[in-house]
Amino acid sequence: MSNYTGRILIAEDENDIAQIVKYLLENKGNEVLICKDGQEALDSIPEFMPDLLILDVMMPKMSGYALVKEIKKDETMINIPILMVSGISKGSDKPDDFWQKGMGVDDYITKPFEPKDLVQRVENLIRKKQEGWLEKERNGSLQTNLPGAGSARVGSQSSKSTATAPVAAVAAAPINEEYPADPEDVVKRFVESWNNQQFELEYDCLAARLAFTTKQEYVQRRHSYFTELNSREAHRQLVQRVANKKVSGTTAQVEIVRLDTEGNSRRLTKESYILIQEEGKWKINAVKAGS
Repeated sequence: MSNYTGRILIAEDENDIAQIVKYLLENKGNEVLICKDGQEALDSIPEFMPDLLILDVMMPKMSGYALVKEIKKDETMINIPILMVSGISKGSDKPDDFWQKGMGVDDYITKPFEPKDLVQRVENLIRKKQEGWLEKERNGSLQTNLPGAGSARVGSQSSKSTATAPVAAVAAAPINEEYPADPEDVVKRFVESWNNQQFELEYDCLAARLAFTTKQEYVQRRHSYFTELNSREAHRQLVQRVANKKVSGTTAQVEIVRLDTEGNSRRLTKESYILIQEEGKWKINAVKAGS
């Protein structure tokens, strides 16, 4: 049994997932409370006094992101470590630490997840809290990884705030500034904005629920990720073809075959984009990896 256990509150509207996580954590000696939505979690925190929160993003009544905002307003809750667990990032090229920073939480893990990985991250956050590392990380004064954390923290090196100049963009035709009218063109714009680091245009393609941070912060993080990825080999991404498109009222689904090139290597993947109408424009509301 781990020495790093505590009282853990899970906010998850999918009961099967919540029960699996509860079993995993109780098996390690934790006390676990399940809440079915963000509002119930917010109401339960003062009485349960958790040592850690595990939150889903999309929940009824109050989303995980909205719950985080409420927690940060309350001095009695603000120091509780938060692990966000969600499937909204599945199929995205953005690493977990991008979503973690954007949501303002202490760690983020994409569904579906490996049980061992989840348990390690929970233990790591509780350990950081108990040993005073978490506050230093949040304040930006922690310059190295937590000793002994090992693989429990994915992408922690890239979570440091370092100033790096963007590397040269991969040669490609600039994206037209005019916002496209068709859903498939919005997807193409979103994918291919990467090639010339036109991340402002990429951000504009996102629906409100996916815009977890300001445009300025989003662009800065994308530039940082671009620099990191292209420091090894030039990475370019293109929509090779649109495999399927369905439009029903204010909702659309666009399935694409995406081509990624890194140096001399080429990789084809299928992706499915769900778009909705916001203020008369098609916006990306979800991205899923294809089968």
